[in-house]
Amino acid sequence: MKKWIYIFTSIAVVLFLFSCATVKSVPRPRAVERLMELVNSGDSEMVSSLTNMPMIIDGEIVQRETDIRNFWDLVAKARFAVNTGEAFYTEKVGDESYLLFGDSMEVRTFFEKYVPKTAVTVTVEGKAGRYIFLLSGRKGRYTYIFGFTGPVK
Repeated sequence: MKKWIYIFTSIAVVLFLFSCATVKSVPRPRAVERLMELVNSGDSEMVSSLTNMPMIIDGEIVQRETDIRNFWDLVAKARFAVNTGEAFYTEKVGDESYLLFGDSMEVRTFFEKYVPKTAVTVTVEGKAGRYIFLLSGRKGRYTYIFGFTGPVK
C-alpha cells in the first residue's frame, strides 16, 4: 500500500513540475525559431505576453508591463524582422554575458538577480544588423524573453 502511495505522489509531483510555466529550461532550437517567427509576425500582444518582467533592453531595465507592451508595439510598427531562414547563434549564459547588454553594475545585478542559469543568448541577423535575445524557459510552444539588444557589432 505504501508503495502505491509513493508512486502516485511521485507521478503527481512530476506532472505538476512539467505543467508549471515557471519552470525554467534551456530553450530548444524549434522554440527559438517559433519565437523569431512570432516577432516577425508583428503580434506585439503575444510577444509581450512572452516577455519576462523585468526585462533588459539595450542596457536599461524595464520593469513596468505597459513599458514592455509599448516597446513591442513600437518594434511591430517599425516592421522589425529577423532572418528566420538563416541560422542563429545560441550560447549558454556565462559570467561575462551581461556585457552583451551593457557594462554597468545595474546590468550585472539584473543578470545575477533575474536571469535563470538555464538562459541563453541568441544572436540573429536583422535588416539593420545583428540582434541579441536573452531567452529562457518556455510558455507553451514559445520561450520567454528576458532581454533584447541591438544592432550590435
